[in-house]
Amino acid sequence: MRRNVKHYCSLPKKMVLGASLALIASGSVWATNGNSPSPHADMVQSIMQQKTIKGTVVDETGEPIIGANVVEKGTTNGVITDFNGEFTLNVPLNCIVQVSYIGYVT
Repeated sequence: MRRNVKHYCSLPKKMVLGASLALIASGSVWATNGNSPSPHADMVQSIMQQKTIKGTVVDETGEPIIGANVVEKGTTNGVITDFNGEFTLNVPLNCIVQVSYIGYVT
């Protein structure tokens, strides 16, 4: 009997958590206060103005460069290439991306 009570008691907590997360997520996108935009509008606008870039860093012979740094210029936003020299990076539109590796020109 105790097991059933515990099961039914945990169900509303999950529902409340799910509903709260849904409200938070939707509120950050379209909530307004009169004529003023949501306090999260800048964050949403920033996310919408980003793009995901993917690529492979290779040397002059076409071999992948493992552990090369791929960074948005002037920031700490960056990643390191994987075993195949591949990377994925989210950056704002019109940014400059720099690739660097020890022993190579940036």
